[in-house]
Amino acid sequence: MIPLLPLSGLMMLAAWGPQPATAEVVRYDGHQVVEAYPRSSDELDAWLELTDDVWSEHLSSSIVLRIAPEHLPALRHSNLVYRVLYDDLQVALDAESQRVALAKQQRQQADYGGPQITDYLDLGEYRAVVDGWVAAYPEITEIETFGESVEGRPIRALHVSGEGGDDKPVLMLLSGHHAREWLAHHATLCAMGRLLDGYGSDDEATYWLDRVEFVYIPMGNPDGYDYTWTVDRLWRKNRGAGGQGVDLNRNWDAAWGTASSGIPSSQVYHGTGPFSEPETLAFSELIAAHADRIQGFVDVHAFGSIILYPYGYTTQAVDNEAEYTAVAAAMAAATNDAYLPVKISDFVGGAASGSSVDWVHDNVDGGLGLGIEVRGISFTEPASQILPTCDELYPSFIALLESFEVMDPEPPEGSTGEPLDGSGTSDGDPDTGAIDSTAGTSSAGSGTGATPPEPPSTTEDTGLPMGTGQPSQDDGPAGQGCACGVARDRGSSWVPWGWMLLLTGVGARRRRR
Repeated sequence: MIPLLPLSGLMMLAAWGPQPATAEVVRYDGHQVVEAYPRSSDELDAWLELTDDVWSEHLSSSIVLRIAPEHLPALRHSNLVYRVLYDDLQVALDAESQRVALAKQQRQQADYGGPQITDYLDLGEYRAVVDGWVAAYPEITEIETFGESVEGRPIRALHVSGEGGDDKPVLMLLSGHHAREWLAHHATLCAMGRLLDGYGSDDEATYWLDRVEFVYIPMGNPDGYDYTWTVDRLWRKNRGAGGQGVDLNRNWDAAWGTASSGIPSSQVYHGTGPFSEPETLAFSELIAAHADRIQGFVDVHAFGSIILYPYGYTTQAVDNEAEYTAVAAAMAAATNDAYLPVKISDFVGGAASGSSVDWVHDNVDGGLGLGIEVRGISFTEPASQILPTCDELYPSFIALLESFEVMDPEPPEGSTGEPLDGSGTSDGDPDTGAIDSTAGTSSAGSGTGATPPEPPSTTEDTGLPMGTGQPSQDDGPAGQGCACGVARDRGSSWVPWGWMLLLTGVGARRRRR
């Protein structure tokens, strides 16, 4: 078990960093989250008229998006096919807030520790976990502050390395690019804790820490993440652009501005220029400082159960595409095939410029740039999903390490990437302290590796009246489905063109006219 800071230290750090001026909390009363099944480019265009917040960026037969109350009458009178995941989004957010508050209260009343993060943590607690690791493992960990956010918060990297010298290959992990993707942040934190906890006691963890240096950015967007706790749970961007925010994963100098949005209100606003934001500039400088040793870089996001490799801004193949294909397939296989290896341009139809993965590929000679979209169907997955997601991330990282060129390359006998502490996959065992969820009105199916529905053509296919948005009565209680490990259908020929519109903000421009 990794000892962490005492609760008093956690509470003092809960308000860590500059505190923004008092702002009215953003509410989503009456907003619906739906899974849409567009059957043509015209239908996709119709969906874009109804929302400025598409939750899923992946290429598939369905998309998840948020519909504001003023657009619901038009949706209900349309012939668009969809199902309702959250009938009233604010109900789900209120339930999550109550669970988070209860979990924090429980931590105040009991010993708080352990390498596996089982609850969602605010910015101060999140930072305190990392500080606790440094205090517990001073010989193999070091904290580096390598930049500041828009609001002046430190951006930090945790260096983790065992024996073997200072010239080892580097695996760099970036978490927290997009503020609202809580599950991705915490599952990555959990995976790093699992690695640390295993050093000296688990052959696999010890082997890799003695041969590879991990450079882990626990929270790349501290301003945005704090904002999701204090003002707007669904905030995605940083706090730049006069408070309108910049999508940090469209701000890298990788075909910047060619497949993103120039409208500040857009969720994929790319900023005023490449690396216009202090966060991405700091990321690039940290990477450049280690570029001669970086053999792998992973940017962790939510959601979709996908292992991603370049390019995103073009359909052109990278020179070493066969290597990427093999590594991504190995990483996916390490999750028990719960994830799907996909080239980014296939994932989003060649319509995502300015991303970290593409920039790393183009600027780090010999380094593999990869992305992971963790499990789930929404940004409000319950905290009970942290451990099973961690159980997928950890072995996928080990699979990537097995592609590295290291001294004494034979991995330990029986290396599988399985959880080090024998926890296995967890679905919210009360003994772990995980807080489960029954939030919102969801008709999402449950289970890992389920096959998603094809775009339905009749009401019998889904149990949904077309265009009415009423949830199916056969889908079980609310909030139980995470649709983990879904392998999406990428066979629809119209989708790449439609996603180009979506990700470059054409829908947003049309609404502003």
